[in-house]
Amino acid sequence: MVGRLLIVGIAVALLVSAMSYYYVAGYYATIPNQFSIYVIPDRTIDAFVGQQCVFLISVKDDKSLLQGRGGYGEPVSISVRVNENVASIKVYPKTVMPGQITEVTVVPEAACTNSILVIAVSGERGGLKQVKLITIKVNQCSEDEKRAEAYATDVRNEFIPWIARNNPELNITSETTWTGTNVGSRTSTTVCYIFFSSEWELGISWCTTDPHNRTRIYLRQRYVESKPSLAFELTSLNTEYCQIRSINTKNALAEKYGANIHGKLPQITLRS
Repeated sequence: MVGRLLIVGIAVALLVSAMSYYYVAGYYATIPNQFSIYVIPDRTIDAFVGQQCVFLISVKDDKSLLQGRGGYGEPVSISVRVNENVASIKVYPKTVMPGQITEVTVVPEAACTNSILVIAVSGERGGLKQVKLITIKVNQCSEDEKRAEAYATDVRNEFIPWIARNNPELNITSETTWTGTNVGSRTSTTVCYIFFSSEWELGISWCTTDPHNRTRIYLRQRYVESKPSLAFELTSLNTEYCQIRSINTKNALAEKYGANIHGKLPQITLRS
């Protein structure tokens, strides 16, 4: 008799425990999961009037045990608000899954020259909202910087045939369509220019006082990568042979991404 009562007691205890677990699990499933929103770059940037300022937005779910699970792993809606109507703004895609990338493109207009532009990036899911602020110091583009497009285009046209031959899996060819933009620089001797295709961001930078005529390039896959996956340095662009070597991305506009690329590629000769 005692044995039967003990077995019944254990069964009841297990049943209550299971019911409690499912009740608690169900309760937490109704509570929206907290998430964090991240912006790259996460600092004030210098930009020119008319520049395409691209910010990378990502989100991360809170995985702590006491967090709700409502919406966990589901997309977060991204919206943008600017302090004044002095910039055009594009958000694509307008929802972002944890582990993916949304791009916010801000193009300052002439009305905000020599001022600070403040943009609020909001992420919303399940009634919860997170906000990050972006600040842009807007300057007028100089004539020298306007002429950067011609040189950057020459560099791109020299580089793309090589990358097409050596990395065909990137699907970058002479048929790839690009749009370009000047990039505000923190130094008076460094010139930066960025090209965008539907799939890739190709950044080019060079120092106007460099006697070796070195030019640096990075590649980032849009909407997938939060930092460049490839970076190179070209030398002697205006000579018969243009050499290329792998470099750390901190030497190729890494202020934007804070990223490093490890490993080396053999010295390669570029031919047109």
